[in-house]
Amino acid sequence: MNFTTSHETGGGYLEVYPTGTSPSADTALTYQTNFITSMSADVPLGTGGTITIVNEGSATRISADISGYYTSNTSGQVYHAVNPTRLVDTRIGIGGITGALGTSGDPSPYPLTGADTKQITTATSPTLALMITETQATVAGTFTVYPDDETRPNTLNLSWVTGQDFANLALTPEGGDGGISVHNGDSGSTQLVVDCSGYFANY
Repeated sequence: MNFTTSHETGGGYLEVYPTGTSPSADTALTYQTNFITSMSADVPLGTGGTITIVNEGSATRISADISGYYTSNTSGQVYHAVNPTRLVDTRIGIGGITGALGTSGDPSPYPLTGADTKQITTATSPTLALMITETQATVAGTFTVYPDDETRPNTLNLSWVTGQDFANLALTPEGGDGGISVHNGDSGSTQLVVDCSGYFANY
């Protein structure tokens, strides 16, 4: 899951844990006033197949997006670790995109072609474990990562404000042609870095 806070009235933190159990410091998202914050976490389901989110602090808006789940069944995809590989760095042109994204003020998806992801795996329809990083942003904004042949979902993978670099984990299936898209949801510009540390596949 990916958790995001926004419109904070002060500082605080979220605790996320299986319903019916005690809170754990392992899954906590710290936030501060007017500072959009994101965190990805693996959260087991608790009583009634639910999770509990507790806000220990000031009033804040919370969004929670789901990108997948784990089971004990033998079916489904299995994780394969790889040497960390940089797929995209718009600062120096890695991945075929050079220069900050969104400079036109018209947020749009930027496709990462199959040639980029095939250096990681040739498996059919893998799910990539990606670290998405923004840097040098001119305004606050968001990134959404998704298969390049599907409609952009109403979810977020990374949120940021200006003046600092932000990064977050994104688990993203490849599209049918072996690519993914990154949607830059701001009206300014930002540099994008994408690193891959592994993938899930059906073997």
